[in-house]
This record gives sequence, structure tokens and C-alpha cells, in this order.
Amino acid sequence: MKEVFTYLLEWFAANNLCINTSKTKFLIFSRISKALPTFNSLTIEKCDTTISRVHHLRYLGVIVDSNLSWKEHINCLRVKVARNVGMIRLLIPFLPYDALRCIYFSLIHSYLNYCPLVYLNTFRSNILPLIRQQNKALRILKLFVPSPDSCPNKSSTKSLPLFLNILPLESFIVFHSILFKKKHHSNSLPEYFYEPDLFSGTNSDHDHNTRNPCKARQPLIISERSRFSLRNTILRVWQSYHNVIKLELSINTLKNKIKSMLIENV
Repeated sequence: MKEVFTYLLEWFAANNLCINTSKTKFLIFSRISKALPTFNSLTIEKCDTTISRVHHLRYLGVIVDSNLSWKEHINCLRVKVARNVGMIRLLIPFLPYDALRCIYFSLIHSYLNYCPLVYLNTFRSNILPLIRQQNKALRILKLFVPSPDSCPNKSSTKSLPLFLNILPLESFIVFHSILFKKKHHSNSLPEYFYEPDLFSGTNSDHDHNTRNPCKARQPLIISERSRFSLRNTILRVWQSYHNVIKLELSINTLKNKIKSMLIENV
């Protein structure tokens, strides 16, 4: 590791660049915390530089932790969402439903809807705090909405997304997986995502006909966490919904169809 950092610092120096060592950190990834090295910094004697080690850091608005459990990011979201839920509760006597709904989408939904394919790819127990906070916000909004005939049990938590027409957090992963597949189909993603059979809907392992020639082959799951990989998640969702979703639809039409379908199936 020291050798790699030495080469990097030498390259920076050769190109008249320098790094801010107070802001430069390094992170070691491991599935098991006990297997991680115990040192907390890395000293490069040749360049007289010390780089600190961290167990989580923020990158492009997402907090990445050493175990890729996303607990730190989820906890940060929980604090922000809980604060905004309390603010909405205080505004109940002063604002109508439409204004409170607008605040919900501005201060709660916008946080939850940022990079859900990343942080929601974890165990359900990790995202339960966020689910509870969203349900608290939806219960506030339901005070202004009469219960429809199709959903008589207004007190049921599962019925809240249906008559509020708001996508529940647990459906975000499906919603965005299908949108990712749409962008992949329309060739609007970076070149990396078009590696052979990475996210395609065909299986090129053989040329002979099979019963499911268009069914994508999922990679082998060697551990419980392997099923949370981006590729596994998108292929798994697509296999479940490819018969009812047409990728030829426009992006807005597709969004509305997916949202309606997911809310009805809550």
C-alpha cells in the first residue's frame, strides 16, 4: 500500500500537482470488521506525508463504509428525515394538504430518492429506521385525505401509499432497477455498463434454443451479501417484471406505469 501511495505522490509531483493531506483519506474494504488491519494511518517517508485511515467517508453525497453495509449513510438519512418529519408535524395547523405534500417531496422524498440503488442494497433490518420515518410522514399527510372505498382501513400502514399515491421506500429499489434497465436499453449509460452480458437480457453461453432465451443469467451467489450487488439486483428485478414492462415506452410513461403498478401491489 505504501508503494502505491508513493507512486501516486510522485506522479502528482511530476505533473506539478499536490494533494491536500488533511482531506485525503484511505478506506479498507472488508466483509468482516475483525479481518481489517489495525493501523490508523499510513506514513510515506519518501514524500514526508501521512495519510489517515477512516472507516467511512462521504463520496458524491453517499457515505461509504468499510463493510459496504451503508449503515452510516442510512443513519445520516434517518436523522435528516426525522428532523423534517417533526417540522411537517408542526406545520399541520398552518398549511393545507397540498403545501405539506410539496414539503414532503422537497425535504423527505428527495433525500430517500438519491442513489437508492446503492444504499438500499442491504439487509432489510438496516433500512427499517428509514421505513419508519417515511411512514410517520405519510401518517401526517393522511390526516387530510379521506379514506377511499378501495382502501377502507385508513389506519393500516400498508394502505398509506395507495391512497396518498406515494411510492413506499421498499419499492424504490424495483422502481429504479427498471429505470436503469430502460436507460441501458436506450444506450444512455456509460460504456462500462455495456460489457458483454453485464446487464443484458440475453444469455450468450450457448447458441442452441432454450425455453427462456431472453432470460438473463444471474451471477453465482457465493454469500448472503453477494445478492446485494448492483448487477444481481437489477437482473433479479428485471426477471420478475420483464413480462409486464415494455422498454419501448417513453421514460415518463414508463415511470407512471411502474409507480402505479408498485403502489397497487403494496
